[in-house]
Amino acid sequence: MDNLEEWWTTRSSIEEGEFLIPNLHILAASHCPKLKFMSYPPRSMVWALENSDHVLPEHGFGNVSSTTSPFFLLIGATPLSSEGWRRAQHLSSIEGLRFRNVTGLETLPDAIRYFKSLRKLEILLCVDLETLPEWLGELTSLREIHIRMCPKLSALPEISIRGLTELTKLRIITCPALLEKCQVLELISTGPIQR
Repeated sequence: MDNLEEWWTTRSSIEEGEFLIPNLHILAASHCPKLKFMSYPPRSMVWALENSDHVLPEHGFGNVSSTTSPFFLLIGATPLSSEGWRRAQHLSSIEGLRFRNVTGLETLPDAIRYFKSLRKLEILLCVDLETLPEWLGELTSLREIHIRMCPKLSALPEISIRGLTELTKLRIITCPALLEKCQVLELISTGPIQR
């Protein structure tokens, strides 16, 4: 729906207005680049976005933030634009963030620094990802990081990752450049690798 511009989510524009779909759990918007929700974003726990930056609220969630802000955000195929990430800064309730098959993403956007409740970060099939930023260590609520099939990723932020005191799972799969570097470091520090 390339030309869909507005979708009314409530029966009226007042803050206490009743949502038309009050029990929505997953909101998926794919290739709706002009779509904006009026007057408020729908109440949904999971948002999956692909080339649909404008569904993110421009000025946050207003007075209804505690009931409408999502807990999980999935970014697929096309990375959010700088405007999309500016809007995403209002998603302070995000606990889970997944990038899946995103092209053109060389590092994580700075807006993620505002996700202070983030517990789980998944980066899957991001073939252009080269580095993770040093500020990753500021996300002190982070408990799990999953990185899979990111062939250009060659390093983790060594100093700041030590600040992730809540981190209990770090899973790295099919990242050959990172694996090669880790094996070289292990060889230097411990001698020949035992198999």
